[in-house]
Amino acid sequence: MYTKGSLIKNYRGIVDKIKKISLSTLSDDDLLLESNKLREEALAGASADGLLVRAYALVKEATKRALELKVFDVQLLGAIALNNKKIIEMSTG
Repeated sequence: MYTKGSLIKNYRGIVDKIKKISLSTLSDDDLLLESNKLREEALAGASADGLLVRAYALVKEATKRALELKVFDVQLLGAIALNNKKIIEMSTG
């Protein structure tokens, strides 16, 4: 069984992996191609956990481009927790 601290530490490691993926040099068309590749891998049976880092990196970049919003680490932590079927509470402000 995981403790709250060990889960957060594990999730922070995943956030670090997401942040290391730089997609800012890709064109919008190339970003769409990457998204389609992920979809094909998912449909072919790849595990969601195996696709999570790349998928969240794509969402982070698409959010930046389309909405001009920055995705913060705490938001990624929340998304990872929800993906792992954990209940989370986030402060706003």
